[in-house]
Formats: sequence, C-alpha cells, structure tokens
Amino acid sequence: FFSLGWTGHTHRHTKPRMPASAVDEFEPPTELEVQVLGHLLGNLSSAALLLLGWLTFQLWRDYISTILAAFIVSQAMRRMRERMVSDVRSLRAPSEAPLLRRVGGASLRHAWACPPLLLLAVVVPLLLLADYTSWGWVGTACASAVAVVVVPVWLLDRRLLSYTALLSDESLVTLALVGLVSLVACVSLVLLLHSLVDLALLLGHSSEWTRARVASDDDVAAAVEQVLSSGRSVVYSGIATLSEADPRWSGASRVL
Repeated sequence: FFSLGWTGHTHRHTKPRMPASAVDEFEPPTELEVQVLGHLLGNLSSAALLLLGWLTFQLWRDYISTILAAFIVSQAMRRMRERMVSDVRSLRAPSEAPLLRRVGGASLRHAWACPPLLLLAVVVPLLLLADYTSWGWVGTACASAVAVVVVPVWLLDRRLLSYTALLSDESLVTLALVGLVSLVACVSLVLLLHSLVDLALLLGHSSEWTRARVASDDDVAAAVEQVLSSGRSVVYSGIATLSEADPRWSGASRVL
C-alpha cells in the first residue's frame, strides 16, 4: 500500500452498458406463432393418448374376449335377474304364504316354461351318475337332496331369508345365476367331449370296415393302393419343393 502511494483519488466502478437491441421492449408472440404452438401441443397430446390407449389394449388384450362374453351374458340375463330379485323380495312379505308352499308352487309353474338346455343340464348329470352307479343310487341321492332342502325350509320358513345382513338379494341371485351358467357350461362340455369320442369311434369303425372290404377284393385293393401311392408321391414332391424354398421343411423332407 505504501509502495504504491496514495493519490487521494477514488476510482468509480461503473456497470457496462447493454447494447440498445438488448434493452428493447419484449414483443409478444404473433398469432401465427400461438397457433403453431397450439397445433404442436395438440398433436403431442393426441400422440400421448393414442400411445396410452395402445398400451392399455396390449395390457387387456388377453381378457377382452372374456369381458365381452361376460357383458353379453349379463345383458342377456338382466331381465331374469330382476325378476328373480323381485320374487325373492316378495317372499319376505308377512302376508305371503309359507315359504315351502310358495317356492314349490313357483317351481312347478316355471318348470314347464324352462328352456330345454336347462332341463338337459339337470338330466345329464343324472344320466352320468346312472352310468357309473345305478338308478337306485341315483334315486336315493335325489331323495336325500330333496329332504336336505325341504326340511330346513319347512322348519325355518322365512327365517332363511334373514341373510340381508351378510348378503344382498342381488348378490344371492347373481351367485345362483353363476352356478346355473356353470352347470350349463359343464353339461355342454360333457356333450361336446362325448360327441368327439363318438366321432372318433365312428371314424375308427369306418376305417376298419373299409380295410376289411378292400382286403376281400383284389381289384379294389389294387385301385386303392394306386390312389394312395399317387397321393404319397404328390405329398413327397410338395414337401421337397417346400424344403428347397424354406429350410424349415428340410427335416420333414429327410424323414420322408
């Protein structure tokens, strides 16, 4: 400090001046710029929504058929469900007849208007049980089931309907309909399997009958052998051509 000396003058530090172009007043965006920005944001939002919809579809793709089937079944059984709910609520009225008499009469009345598939769903399990046991055991089982159902209804009467604290009428009817649909699906599956088994047996018997007829006639056997040989040659040549075009068929070509 002493070596530099003291001049007694102070130096003022002044801020550098900005160019005149930087201190100009900020101009608002034009209408064209606002429209371009709006279109850009709209396109980005649409692309994001489409991506979200595609990802949602990929997430639920395996369940779409189940959801559609459940929706169709629920709409088809909506009127039946509403009617059953109203019937269950009417059973709780004190002025109505005893529960056993009312349910028995309603069952007899609606049995004649029951669809054939539902009647078949009840009859087929009995027929299956009769195949594995006997009609005596089936009759005993049916009588025992009727007794197990009738005796509590006769003894408890409307006290059986005091389940609303745990389960609503709609939920009870829905469970009953789900059980009914499950029974119909089981019966349909059993019929389909039996039909496939019968078809396989028919094809087997037809093949054996054809072989027996062909073996008994030399001319027919020669004609059939010629047709089979020509068919085999066509198949072999086709697979050879495919193996030349696609290497994945080379294994089948070597085996043949």
